[in-house]
Parts: sequence; C-alpha cells; structure tokens
Amino acid sequence: MKNKTKAQILFKDLNYNFNVNSSKLVDGFTKDIQNKDGEYILGVNNEFSSKALGKAVLNAFNEGKGDYNLTGHSMVKFPDKIKKDALKLNFNEKGVFSLK
Repeated sequence: MKNKTKAQILFKDLNYNFNVNSSKLVDGFTKDIQNKDGEYILGVNNEFSSKALGKAVLNAFNEGKGDYNLTGHSMVKFPDKIKKDALKLNFNEKGVFSLK
C-alpha cells in the first residue's frame, strides 16, 4: 500500500474473514509488516478449508452466482499529535458475484 498523505502512518496488523455462500472460505492474519516511508508491505497468512471451498464453489457453479462477505480489521498508528493509541479500522464488504 502507498501512503499519499503528509502524516506518517504505521500499520500494525491486518486480519480478515472471507465467506462465500455463508461458508467460511478464508481467514487471513498478519504475518509480517514492513513499514517504509510512504509504503507498506503486509505479509498475510491465509487459512482455508478445502471442504468449505468445495461446497461454496460447487454451490456457486450450480446456481451461477454466489454471495460473498469480507470482514476484518486493521490496527493503524497515526502520529501522536493526532492520536496516541493505535486506531482499529473495521471493514465489512458484502455483495453478489455471477459466474458466466
């Protein structure tokens, strides 16, 4: 990621859950973070269930579409004059995809 702001921002972690058709597909959690001036490289480990993957993908192909949900958070540290403690930024994205 690139930081295009004037403030120095440090990412502390990134964790997420990705579901397809209400089945837990992938969990991701921070493994390594490299904070450089204006650029951040986050290494994330992913865990998934091949059984859940099979069911979710099979249902999506059978129906020609599927629902997805991506939830998680990132802890971000702003300069002390803005906020002394790291701030937890939550995200929750939902939608529908179609297979052609």
